[in-house]
Amino acid sequence: MILLDLFLGGADTTSKVLSFAVLYTVLYPEVQRKIQAEINDVISDEETMLSINHLDKMPYMKATMYETFRFASFVPLPVIRRTLDDYIYNNYFIPKGTGIAFNMYPHFNEKGYWGDPEIFRPERFLNQNGTKVINTERVTAFGFGKRICLGQTLAWSAFFLSYGTLLRHFNLETVPGEEPPLVDAIETASITLSPKPFRVLLKTRM
Repeated sequence: MILLDLFLGGADTTSKVLSFAVLYTVLYPEVQRKIQAEINDVISDEETMLSINHLDKMPYMKATMYETFRFASFVPLPVIRRTLDDYIYNNYFIPKGTGIAFNMYPHFNEKGYWGDPEIFRPERFLNQNGTKVINTERVTAFGFGKRICLGQTLAWSAFFLSYGTLLRHFNLETVPGEEPPLVDAIETASITLSPKPFRVLLKTRM
């Protein structure tokens, strides 16, 4: 039963974050071009499949994944915690047994820390020469501490393999004659958020 919950939780998380990734790929074509250039550099023509082992050789892809988690804030309220003892925080008394919910949206959009949180910018997670992923400690989309989501590894790996394979073989574009999808057109599904349905044109990469 635990394994089933782990699989279903990871699958749901992956589908949501992949939907956001496709949305941002269409809206920010320069990000798509940089990822595809990195894919071309890392994966030879002889390799038939993307492997999770490729991820450590693709810092821009990894930075884009972190930025997708941050920008989407698709799990705005992680699982509620409970205080084990009486606690005082900023002169507020919190009695033992109080349920506490964390609002992740302001955490991912604090202007004083991120500078330009309203901009989708994977470079914020790269060092100056773009070779190393940095500043990821605040991307806590899977929670934190002892109760961090068990499906994190599954969701992260599945996201990379799905998204990377998609961009390796296709260009994602706005459908001709249609307005681009809206970045803030969001709907709620259970405890997660997802983009409202939108159409994308897929063109085979030559």
